[in-house]
Amino acid sequence: MVLHEMTLTELGAGLAAKKFSSREIVDVLLARIEKADGKLHSFVEVYAKEAKDLADAADKARASGFPLPALHGLPVAYKDLCDIKGRVGTGGSKMWEKRIATETSATVERLTAAGMIPLGKLHMVEFAFGGWGTNPLMGAPWNPWDLKTHRTPGGSSSGTGDAVAARLTPAGIGSDTGGSVRIPCSFNGLVGLKVTFGRISLHGTMLLSWTLDSIGPMARSVEDCALLLTALAGPDPRDAAFVAGEAVDPDFADDLMGEGVPLEWHAHRKHESLAAPFTWPWSAERHVQVMRHSESGEGLAPTSRRATWGRTAHDLARPA
Repeated sequence: MVLHEMTLTELGAGLAAKKFSSREIVDVLLARIEKADGKLHSFVEVYAKEAKDLADAADKARASGFPLPALHGLPVAYKDLCDIKGRVGTGGSKMWEKRIATETSATVERLTAAGMIPLGKLHMVEFAFGGWGTNPLMGAPWNPWDLKTHRTPGGSSSGTGDAVAARLTPAGIGSDTGGSVRIPCSFNGLVGLKVTFGRISLHGTMLLSWTLDSIGPMARSVEDCALLLTALAGPDPRDAAFVAGEAVDPDFADDLMGEGVPLEWHAHRKHESLAAPFTWPWSAERHVQVMRHSESGEGLAPTSRRATWGRTAHDLARPA
């Protein structure tokens, strides 16, 4: 499999097995960004030189033989409301296209501490206020599933949905107030998380609603989102909204059980306790059946545990 088609989990396994290097991953993605982003318009800014330097440093660290975090040496890109000190942070606004951030967001700090390599900042709806993904002044990203017609990638994390779906980055960071992770993931066939309020620190993040905002990972597999959430979650004394006193799961990937609740069962038992386990091995065919059941109006809206939804991203036709 070519590197840009691989998920974070697959890339991490390849690095551990010494099948390729972080520098090779970054070079492939930067070349793909240079080739495709002129049309897709995902990135506000690409950190090409810095990404190559960090990839070289990651490869040296891996060669030392010391244990490294699961995300070490893997690339990521950020919605342009996660500030990076000394870098432009627009918040999707033309008015702020030359604004220089004075601090680094907790999101970037945590993923940098985990060894991730930032590829750049991604376009978004102005001030994250809108679900369609349009931005008349900064430009709206182009949904990569149709390169003939300019279709919306969804918003407000439009650039993140666009870049991850187009394989310009294996994963990205979005934010969600009323759907801004969930909508672009739906429009682009991705996996995303609207996490519990306070689970991930909002320090250094441009806010739309401080009582509703949340940072959320966006990727092409459930496992990837679990890896990112593990690195991102945790209390932060700089953020008054963090979940005080709550034990944080040290490894969300351990919770992926490969089980779920079919809509038929959920609909028939909606007045009963859902505490009893119901094993449902994943299959793409089952996913289609469930979606048809929902669209027919016979069942509830799609509801599932973390391990159930999102794997269909592997089964969809690849973007051109």
